[in-house]
Amino acid sequence: MPRRISNRYFDSSEVPLRALVIDADEFTRTLLQQGLKNESCVLDAIVAQDILEANGRVTGLEPNVIFVDPLSLGLEEASRFVFAVREGYPEITFVLYVDVQLV
Repeated sequence: MPRRISNRYFDSSEVPLRALVIDADEFTRTLLQQGLKNESCVLDAIVAQDILEANGRVTGLEPNVIFVDPLSLGLEEASRFVFAVREGYPEITFVLYVDVQLV
């Protein structure tokens, strides 16, 4: 459904994505990054292997979507990161994903 912002209606498919992928597993991180880069709506997709690196990427890249595997990073540390970013950057959307074999 279209949203109204600044007297302009737009469909969410018009919003180009600047994605950040955070995953401790290099294979999964790279696979998701490549999949995102193949999508026309994705301007950039960069990766971080841990929360420390991710914190720097949030301020440098200014992503509007962050993909996080909370289990590979540690559930408590990942939760703190998500809540801190949500507080400081409420416009960023989070996508949480996990390896179902680990659940």
